[in-house]
Amino acid sequence: MSSPETPPVHDTPPDVRDTPPGGGAAPFETVPVPEHPPRRPGRWLLAGAGALVLVLAGAGYATADRFAALGAYRFVTPEQFNGVPADTDNPLVKRVHSDAATGGADPESFAATYGAPSTGYVMVIGYQRHDFVPSWSVDRVIERVSATQGISLEMHAADPGPRGGAMKCAVQGADQFGRAAGAVCVWADGSMQASFSEFGTARSLDLAQVEADARAFRLLAEQPA
Repeated sequence: MSSPETPPVHDTPPDVRDTPPGGGAAPFETVPVPEHPPRRPGRWLLAGAGALVLVLAGAGYATADRFAALGAYRFVTPEQFNGVPADTDNPLVKRVHSDAATGGADPESFAATYGAPSTGYVMVIGYQRHDFVPSWSVDRVIERVSATQGISLEMHAADPGPRGGAMKCAVQGADQFGRAAGAVCVWADGSMQASFSEFGTARSLDLAQVEADARAFRLLAEQPA
């Protein structure tokens, strides 16, 4: 298996998808801010009550997702993962860091890769942001990837682990979509959105193992801000 190639990096944060470093990386779509209709005279009490309901509902979702406090963590690339050192010279990593520094991508974008053809690869890509409803954001990312790529992985809700937030994972067989066998976990919390992908590994991937790997990586990479 050849070394990962550089995917295109766009002028918005990178998207989550289950492709190897040689594939493209489309941007995350930021959550749109809904426009509110103009207030009518004499309706301010109703509007205030509605706003309160929305605030309480949002707080309920946040509690249910157990997301990390907003901005509590920052992404720090682990020097190694599962005994494999980080590939800091990987073209994907260099391109994301360069574009983030020069304005070609979101300044909070990050990427990390590990592995070789003999061991398989781990790729993590995402960006730091405050997220009030992690579960909604995870579903939104998955829906957008499915719509733009024409693929539909069976994503399963996973225990996000000590870092909280929301996470979903899937395993992709070698015969799906003409790609190598692999797996992906998408997560979001109060500090960032990201994907954790494994592919081309020498071992057989199963959902429980991939979920455990993603949780272990998050404990290493998400450090107190």
